[in-house]
Amino acid sequence: MIKWLCALFLFSTLAFSNDAEEAIMKAQHGGLVKKTSNAILEVVQDKEHTSIYITGHDRKNITDQKLSLSAIARIGNKEYPLQISYENDHYSARPANTYMHDERNMVLMLTIKFPNKIDRATFNLGNLGKNLNP
Repeated sequence: MIKWLCALFLFSTLAFSNDAEEAIMKAQHGGLVKKTSNAILEVVQDKEHTSIYITGHDRKNITDQKLSLSAIARIGNKEYPLQISYENDHYSARPANTYMHDERNMVLMLTIKFPNKIDRATFNLGNLGKNLNP
């Protein structure tokens, strides 16, 4: 009986921790979310720019003083660097040409440099561009 209760307790603890992890990964701003080894990234695409929200695993916003961010849009076999700026609580990436957001095969490649650490993440944004209102 004690073994059964211990097993039940262990199972419920693991199930709860998986639910908590899922809750962390939900989009806070309606975008796509990916977790890296040092941060949680959320990318929200708009008509003319892409918003990038970066938080720590504790869900606290990470400011631009603590990291360096670069972004590249890959369309087919070509790569285009994006201009990055920091606005209020997030980064904004703007392409050299606004038509890039309409590309079906656009992939956003992010590189985040922390002190002594580097994270990379990719987001397939191609289908999101077609869903935006003109």
